[in-house]
Amino acid sequence: MPHALMVDVVDQHQISDPLHVFDLPQLYTKPSATELLSALSLLTIEPRSWSPTSRHRNEAPAVNPEGITSYLTRIISSPLAWLSDDAEKETIWETASVRLAERSGRSAMPAMERTFRIAKREEDFELSGDGDIEILLHEPSLTADNLGLKTWCASYLLSKRLHELELPSLQKELSKTSQGLYQVLELGSGTGLVGMAAAAVLGAGVVLTDLPEIESNLARNVETNRTVIQRNGGLARTAVLDWLNPAVLLPSSPLRSLTASAPNILNHLPINPINPTNALPTPPDSSPATPSTPPPSFPVILAADCIYSPTHPALLVSTIETWLSKSADSRVVIELPLRSAYSGDVDELRRRMRQIGLALLEEGEETGLDDWGGEGDDEGREVRCWWGVWGWRTKV
Repeated sequence: MPHALMVDVVDQHQISDPLHVFDLPQLYTKPSATELLSALSLLTIEPRSWSPTSRHRNEAPAVNPEGITSYLTRIISSPLAWLSDDAEKETIWETASVRLAERSGRSAMPAMERTFRIAKREEDFELSGDGDIEILLHEPSLTADNLGLKTWCASYLLSKRLHELELPSLQKELSKTSQGLYQVLELGSGTGLVGMAAAAVLGAGVVLTDLPEIESNLARNVETNRTVIQRNGGLARTAVLDWLNPAVLLPSSPLRSLTASAPNILNHLPINPINPTNALPTPPDSSPATPSTPPPSFPVILAADCIYSPTHPALLVSTIETWLSKSADSRVVIELPLRSAYSGDVDELRRRMRQIGLALLEEGEETGLDDWGGEGDDEGREVRCWWGVWGWRTKV
C-alpha cells in the first residue's frame, strides 16, 4: 500500500490486514510532517486495562511489529532536512521517541491513563440497568523504587471480585443511619483501583492509603473518579499510612472528599489511636479518644499485590492488627500474585495472620494479565494470583 494512501484508508476503517513497516511513509521519499505524524499516531500502543470491552479503547489497525523499532530509530536519528519548520521536526522526534519508549517495556513508558470496567452487584445492576463502573487511572512514569505508581494484575482481579464478596460487617454498618462514615480501609492502595472500586461497587466509605510518594497520585485518581463514586453511593479519600508506624494515619492535604451532599462528612473519619494531634479529624459530635476509649477501627480491610520484600508480611499483618475491628464479622480481603521469588513471603503472611488470631475463611486462585514486559508483549503476560478472605477465629 503506498504511503500516500495510508491515511485515507485508515480514516475509512478499511484496513483488514496488519500494517507492515513498508506501508508507512519511508524517509527516502521525504514525506510531509503531516504524513509522518499520522503514521506515528497509528503506531501508538494503547495502555492496557485488561478490559477489552471498555468503550474508551480506540479502534486502530493492527501493526506488524517487525521492523517498527528500526523505523522509529531512523526517524529519531534523521535530521529531517527537507522539513523547514523546526517546531514540526521537534514534534516528530518527540513523538517517535514516545512510540519507541512504548515498545521498551512498562518501566520505559511515559505517563499514561487507563480505563477499567468493574462489575456492580446484581441488585445494583437491576436498579440502575448499568452493570459496569468505569474507573479512570493516571499512572506516572514508572521507577523501580515507586512500583505503586503502576496498576497491577492482582488489583484488577480483586476489584472484579468485589461484587461477589460476602462482607457481613460492612452490610451491618451500611444498614445503620451513619451515612458518611468510612467503613473500609485499603492498605498499599497504589493507583487506587481496588479502593475506588470498593467505594463504588459496595456503596461504602473507603480510606485509601499508601506512602507519601504514592499518595499524591492516589489523591489525583480519587478526585478524577469523584463523580462515578458519588453516583454509586460511595465515598473515598486518601491518607498516608506507613507500615513502619502503623498507628499513624495522616490525612491528605489539603483535605479531599468525594461527597458534596454532607459537608460534615469531611470529619467522619477515624482518629489516630495513638497520636490524636496528627490524626484524621474527629466527628463534630464526638470527643477525641482518651486512654479509656477503644481505638477506632475498620470492619473491612483490603490489600492487593503489596508484598515485595521479606519484611512486608510482618509489617502488613501488624498494620492489619492495628486497624481491623475486633468484631467477629470483620473481614480482611487480600489478593497476591504467586510469583516464585515471593512464594515464601506469601507463606509467611499466612502464618502471621493466623498468629494474630485470624482464620482463612475462603480462598482461591485465578489468572489475569499484566504488562510488565517489553516489545512483542502486546497482550500482556498471564499471572496466577491467590486471593483469601480472613476473619477472626473467635470474637475478641
